[in-house]
Amino acid sequence: MRLSAVVVACILVIPHDSFAQGTTADGVRALFQGDRAAAERILKPLAEDRPDYDPLAAFFLALAYQFRGGEFSDSTRVCGLFLKAATPANPLMPQAVTLAAAIHQNHPWMLNNCALAVGRGWGTPQWTTLVLGPEHRVRIHEGGFTVTFNGAETQTREGWGGAGWRFLPIRLTSVAPAGGGLRHFVEIFTWIPHSPDDAPLWSLAWFAYEVRGTDVVRLEGSPSVSRHVGQQPPASFQVDDAAQFAYDSNGVLQRIVVGDLARAVPVETERLR
Repeated sequence: MRLSAVVVACILVIPHDSFAQGTTADGVRALFQGDRAAAERILKPLAEDRPDYDPLAAFFLALAYQFRGGEFSDSTRVCGLFLKAATPANPLMPQAVTLAAAIHQNHPWMLNNCALAVGRGWGTPQWTTLVLGPEHRVRIHEGGFTVTFNGAETQTREGWGGAGWRFLPIRLTSVAPAGGGLRHFVEIFTWIPHSPDDAPLWSLAWFAYEVRGTDVVRLEGSPSVSRHVGQQPPASFQVDDAAQFAYDSNGVLQRIVVGDLARAVPVETERLR
């Protein structure tokens, strides 16, 4: 079904006074007009960024995310928003329940993640631009990577974010092999909860990408490098105590994990695929 048809059908069953909060109405209007970017910009602060969220804004923000088309979106985020919208204060509560159920289909894993999205929100990194050299930069944003190198620019699609995820600052690590130039790695660390309970298990995930020229490749391997039990992840954490790049005695660059999840994984040196 086309987005406009969905929005029209929903608007027809909303009492007029439900649009007393003008910004929600503005977001719905933008969505109806096909301007999803504007709709998300208007509705997100009302639905995701405040404890006293507007359930109607949550409903239409879920629609905006769901109908992004070929752009990156996450069904868990959409499901969580529909569940947030499924309150008696929302005239579209029955529709929200139905649309959420169409996503989670009562699957335990999906239900758990939808519940996490409701209770702990949706986490994304703090977007940033990293300088690799005088004519070499990488901008990390919601859609992935934008790399500029010697006047050329390349987009690499990637998506980050998850239910309840708590991201640490993105960092750049540059290492110098013997007799070679610098190798540049973008590192993204995030705490991931595994239960919506008050004292869940958290895993610290390490996502690493190498930037070569305008190319970006994600390094393979299990991302989990540490664990924590508690209502919230640690307020501060020294990632070098758990994960780092280092050369072994043979000059092979490795991703090193220390502690209970200790392991060493060689970093691919072949030409990027």
